[in-house]
Amino acid sequence: MHINYLLTHGQYPLVAELNGRVVGELELYVGEEREVLGRTAFIDVLEVHRDFRGVGVGRSLINKARGIAEEHECNTLSVWPVREAVGFYRKCGLVHTAYIVINLELKLGKLPGSSSPQVKIQEFPGKYSLLKDMVFVALRIFLHLLPGLRAGGSTLLK
Repeated sequence: MHINYLLTHGQYPLVAELNGRVVGELELYVGEEREVLGRTAFIDVLEVHRDFRGVGVGRSLINKARGIAEEHECNTLSVWPVREAVGFYRKCGLVHTAYIVINLELKLGKLPGSSSPQVKIQEFPGKYSLLKDMVFVALRIFLHLLPGLRAGGSTLLK
């Protein structure tokens, strides 16, 4: 089911195999971002088995993703890396910062002095100009959440 979702929604599942064993995987989404990135190939997932890290598996997957991005005439190859992976991506040539991502964890049920969260949640307005003075809070993009996000399920916190 997961692989079918990838294929039917314009994603590319890339698999690194060594001696018949899967040692790495990259999931690439090709699409449009209306602001800085333009047409982009977004690295949604990159995982390399711990026994095969540091030997070029991840770099090979990124190089293949770069080739797909070029085939699709993308303006950018992009990723939202976890802090620990930034150095790796820089070594692979992903050196420019389009957005500064701030990792923030909200435990809404545990705000001090409050029995309910003091957060206003509203539907995504659909026009980027309306977002100019707002802070966009997005979930770290995990593949199981993408169907809802692509269907307009994003929320804003004000």
